[in-house]
Amino acid sequence: MTARQKVLLLWVFITASHGVSAQELSLAEAFNRALINHPTTRYAEGRARAADTYRDGADNWLAATPSVATRYNTDRVADDIGEREWELILNLPVMPVGERDARMASAAEQSHEAQTEAEHLKLRVAGDVRQLWWQWHRARHELESAQLALTSITRIRDQIARQVEVGASPRADLLLVETQVLDHDSRVLDARAEVDHATRRWSALTGSTSVPSATPEVMVEGEHEQLLIVHPTLRWLTARVNQTAADEMLQASRWSSKPVVGIGYRGERPSVGEHEIQSLGVFFEMPLDFGGYNRSAESLAIRAHADSELDLALQRRNLEVALHDAELAVEAERRASTVAKARLSAAEESARLVRLSFEVGDTSLLALLQAEEALADARAEYGLRHLQAAEAVSLFNQASGVLPL
Repeated sequence: MTARQKVLLLWVFITASHGVSAQELSLAEAFNRALINHPTTRYAEGRARAADTYRDGADNWLAATPSVATRYNTDRVADDIGEREWELILNLPVMPVGERDARMASAAEQSHEAQTEAEHLKLRVAGDVRQLWWQWHRARHELESAQLALTSITRIRDQIARQVEVGASPRADLLLVETQVLDHDSRVLDARAEVDHATRRWSALTGSTSVPSATPEVMVEGEHEQLLIVHPTLRWLTARVNQTAADEMLQASRWSSKPVVGIGYRGERPSVGEHEIQSLGVFFEMPLDFGGYNRSAESLAIRAHADSELDLALQRRNLEVALHDAELAVEAERRASTVAKARLSAAEESARLVRLSFEVGDTSLLALLQAEEALADARAEYGLRHLQAAEAVSLFNQASGVLPL
């Protein structure tokens, strides 16, 4: 088996063994693992519970906590006739009809806003997963490229060492190649360290050291406007606009003082020896408010509504630009991958010819090293462009608001 065949066999072995291990976990499974213990998941659960709690109390007719009032008095101070009165009243603050309806509408919008925010947060986690996924594969590719380059330069060193032993090459050539070997060995160590770092970051996010294979995602199809309609981020911001609008209506209809219905018991003993007189009564207190004394809170609600509309408009524009840029990036990376493939073919042929020329003594060692370096760079660039083309599809899906499938 020739040295070139050994290099190719090593490349196939590394790629195949990596593919087998990566099949243990799909991208969708990694995404689900990341969601389990991610802080945003617990935050979304808390928001949902808060919205449910607020909704459960929104239809309550009581505006505040009921209270009990008592009163006891005599008709004259320090009298000894025995005339006295006492009362026991249950006060029930009542929610005005318009305010209750606005409160229920606000609760419904708040619940919907919490649900859509949860989907938006899932998309953010998906972005983190995709980013670390491709960071790991780029680091792995750098390691594989460095290992191949080291194998190639080691083969040349062994060849020069044999020539030095028989006196066919000067020792200076061997020292030159040894320097190149040490340099490539250092690159391998650095690349392996970066793979370890990327694996640690991936494990911290997903709880697993198994990384999905570099199989490209299926690029989502559809017009940009259609993709934006169902985009989780825009759906959340739209729900927030509706929620702030409902809160504005609530503040406009909120009474600072609420009507109070009272149910009371009254007892009275006119004089000593006479029978006690008992009675029941219903009382009603109506403040002259009608929602006109809550302007400060209403002003803040109007401002929050305006801010939410601005956020929605700005985010929509940003996503339109991001979608356009991501689509262009996919096409650019595909073209670059085609160019890199052609460059690799040219570099392989050039290196083959330089090797033949070096073996018959028509080419210098420096020219051979340069040709091998150019071949290693072309291989690394082609592999990197292939990964970047697949990553561009993932970034387009992320910009489109699509979760990993």
